[in-house]
This record gives sequence, C-alpha cells and structure tokens, in this order.
Amino acid sequence: MSQWYIRDGNELDGPYTLNELQTFARDGDLNSRDMVQQGEHGEPMAAKDVPELRTAASGRRGTGRAARPASTGGGSNNATVWIVIIAVIAGLALLSCVIVIPALMLPAVQQVREAARKEQSRDHLRNIVIAMHDYQATHSVFPPEGIADVDGNEGHGLQTFLLPFVEQYPLYDQMQVDTTRWRDPAIDHLIRVEVEPYLSPSIPDRRTVEGFGATHYVGNRHIFFENSAMRFGDILDGTSNTIAMGEIASAFPAWADVKNSRDPADGLGTSPHQFGRPDGTGANMAFLDGRVSFVSENIDPNVLKGLATHAGGEAVSVP
Repeated sequence: MSQWYIRDGNELDGPYTLNELQTFARDGDLNSRDMVQQGEHGEPMAAKDVPELRTAASGRRGTGRAARPASTGGGSNNATVWIVIIAVIAGLALLSCVIVIPALMLPAVQQVREAARKEQSRDHLRNIVIAMHDYQATHSVFPPEGIADVDGNEGHGLQTFLLPFVEQYPLYDQMQVDTTRWRDPAIDHLIRVEVEPYLSPSIPDRRTVEGFGATHYVGNRHIFFENSAMRFGDILDGTSNTIAMGEIASAFPAWADVKNSRDPADGLGTSPHQFGRPDGTGANMAFLDGRVSFVSENIDPNVLKGLATHAGGEAVSVP
C-alpha cells in the first residue's frame, strides 16, 4: 500500500494512506490547495490535482489536523514505540535501584551490625569484671567458681553471686542462696531466666539444652575454682596481666552452674573446653584490672598460659 505525505513547507506530515487523505478532505482537515506527495521523495502536488482527492478536498485544512488519528504505519506510532521503550528502560533502572543497591549494601550493613554486637559483648565482659571488684569490696575476696560442702553437695556459683552487682538484685533475692542449692526444684523457674548481662548479642543460643538461662562467658579456672577465695594480694602477676573472664563459643552452661570456668592455657577455639568466639578467630578476654582485649587464636601458647596464671612470674607481652 502506497504511503502519502502532506507537505507543510519543508516538513512532511505522515505517512498516511490515500483513504485517510480522502477522509481528511471530507472532514475539512485537508484543503484542496494543500500540497501532498506520494512517498517521501515524491513530487509535491496540490490535493485538487490528485483525482481521488479532487472531489473530497473542498474543505479548508485547519488546526483540526493535529487531532487526526495517526496512520497505522506513521510517525506517531514510532513515537509511541519510543515512549514505551524509554518507559521500560526507566522501569528497569528503577528496579535495579530497588534490588541491586540494597544487595550491594547488605554486606556492609551486616559488618556494621556485627561490629556493634562485638562491642556490646566487650561491654558485658567489662561490667562483669567491675561486678567482681564490687563483690571483692563487699566480701574482701573474689567470688568462687562455686561452693560445695565437705560431702560435695553443690551450692551456688560465680555468676549467681555476681547478680546483685550486675543490676539483678531482685533475681538474686528470690533465689535465697543461703537456704537453697542451684539445682533446687524450688528455684528451677528462676534458673530458667535469661540474664542479659551474661549473654553475647552475637550468639543466638540463649538457653541450655535443659532449658536453663545460658551464659556466654566463663571465668579463668586459675582464679575461680571450687571454694576459692582469691584476694587482690594473691594476684602476684598483676591484675593487668591476669585473665578474669572470656567469651565461649559452644557448650554454654547455665549462668547458675557452679562449674563456669575454663583454662585459657587450653588455647582459643570453638571446642567445649576452650574460650573463643563462634567465628573461631579468637576471643574477647577481660583482665582483672577491667580491661577487655581481643586475643587472637594465633597467640603464642606460652603467652596465653602466662596470662592465665596469677602468680607464675612469667614475662608476657599483653595483647
């Protein structure tokens, strides 16, 4: 089907079919003196010189031509196609911003959040050592890992004795430590309470397999042991060179357990008898002077052993 154009000075309007031009002429949108041509390179001629338009081109082409429907193969269709293409591209770009950018930012956000969790864990350790100092100021000795009578009957443990000094006095008061033991059924519901100062925000396990409230920190076995009564004067290596407590990564005990200590000299890792973080890189360790430092898993074992003892006389470089 041939294509026709209406010439307006040096510009061409179209393409249109001959039937469309006849319709324009009948509607008065095409004047008999308007110039038309067949094809983009055809010879311009007046509408009245085209036999098919001669009888129809009696009206005067005016502004109504702008409102004519576009021809099936005309430039208006091309414009519509371009508008659709641009809209699709814009939509894809917006979708990329919604999906790709957050995906790229997620690792950085996770790193920031984990750094905040690690810092909060350090604060917990620091506050626990301060609680040890407060206990010592009250009782003249550091609390024991746990107490037991001559028959081996267990009483209460280190972190129970520290409850009043980590802002948990109501819980401590309800436990009535002078008349109960930590596995006494009468206080079973209290042992199941989760104590926030004893929990690391980096670890999701907040309860033991028995359903008791867990702890993610344990003491240094060289300082805290059964019926121990260590004093500041006993720390001959100096409080800044002696580990008090650290993070653990597995086998979380109940905070009320009377056996909440490990030996730092066993190395740092994720096994049930070691200190360590879940990622296996080392552990935050709190020293008896209240300082908290991250100790790498690659620390010299002899240095770690020296930091574990309180009166070994070792010359160590504190990390």
